[in-house]
Amino acid sequence: MCSKLCVLVCAVIAVTGTLWHISDAYTGQAHVEVVDGKCVFQNRTLGHHESIQLETPCQGWFCDADSHIVSIGGCTPVALPDHCRTVNGSGTYPNCCPQVVCDETAQHTE
Repeated sequence: MCSKLCVLVCAVIAVTGTLWHISDAYTGQAHVEVVDGKCVFQNRTLGHHESIQLETPCQGWFCDADSHIVSIGGCTPVALPDHCRTVNGSGTYPNCCPQVVCDETAQHTE
């Protein structure tokens, strides 16, 4: 009994962590032209159910040709406390999103 419960608890924690990370990004959708069963968006062609991660713009795109929709994921704007700053990310989405870095000593002296 305990082993089944432990597995269930671990699964819930893993799913919650994944959903928490996904919720950190903004999402949007664009209605697109479909040519030969593929989405055409911003001069790029994506196959049905194909996803790509871009560096510029720092976004991820997913094509649903049946619905004529490209779903767009991007970095979430962040309000920074006084002792924090952002540093540029590098690579493709989501690694290109700015990262928040905080000065721990300033935080503990407030």
